[in-house]
Amino acid sequence: ELEFYLIDFKKGVEFKTYASIGNRNEGLPHARIIAIESEPEFGISCLRKAIDEYNKRGELFREHNCTNIEDYRTKTKARLPRILIIIDEFQMFFAEDGPLSDQAKQFLELLARQGRVFGIHLFLGSQTLGSRRDLPKSMFDQIQLRIAMSCSDEDSESVIGDKSAHTLLKRQGEAMYNDAAGLKDGNTRFQVAWQTEEERKNII
Repeated sequence: ELEFYLIDFKKGVEFKTYASIGNRNEGLPHARIIAIESEPEFGISCLRKAIDEYNKRGELFREHNCTNIEDYRTKTKARLPRILIIIDEFQMFFAEDGPLSDQAKQFLELLARQGRVFGIHLFLGSQTLGSRRDLPKSMFDQIQLRIAMSCSDEDSESVIGDKSAHTLLKRQGEAMYNDAAGLKDGNTRFQVAWQTEEERKNII
């Protein structure tokens, strides 16, 4: 029902736990891609694979006269898992201007705008967005659901529409949830779930 594409621009420290290493039967069986030594070039190749899947699903939907993934699965009874693309420190795609940055913008914008219909979803993580000047506005506007943890005034205003909202977060793991595309009235404070390393390994 679900496949992961995990892309890590922190030298693999976040997602290495989920990868099968050597001959050991570990890792997440539903993770199709785990990029634990990500350079922008490899990240682009992962996005290109997602775009290939997007195009393939488009052809399937046209063939069966379907408008979205739910429609396709209902009509065909075929297995078609949702795909969740998780990119940690995604702003590294835009660290330098050039063809790679342009291609990343093109791919991410397409997936943010139309991916949901085909069951392809983005989860973009970053410690800071700065001014967002390098991110396509049309892409950012498509991100309806946003979560902000402890951050700067600038990031708080950029992500959840309130530069002081993050000051309400007092405990470790508290965050602000917004499902209104960053409109201030959509903010709700909540507590993030947390697992020890041992608990996480046992679940995997």
